Amino acid sequence: MRLAHQFALESPNVVAHMVDASEFGDWATRFNVYGVPKTVINNTDDHSLEGAAPENMLLDKVLAASGA
Repeated sequence: MRLAHQFALESPNVVAHMVDASEFGDWATRFNVYGVPKTVINNTDDHSLEGAAPENMLLDKVLAASGA
């Protein structure tokens, strides 16, 4: 989550939110959260990451989600 927030600080095009899956079970179900951390990009599982991802992997997913 820290990395997603760093991306948000660097770019006005990125917004990051942190959600506790145990408190928001409906969101955990909606985004198929089976392991944490899970990063969901653009509110879809299409470009999501499970586990602690390195910066370059998250950046690749963000760019793919943006169509770049």
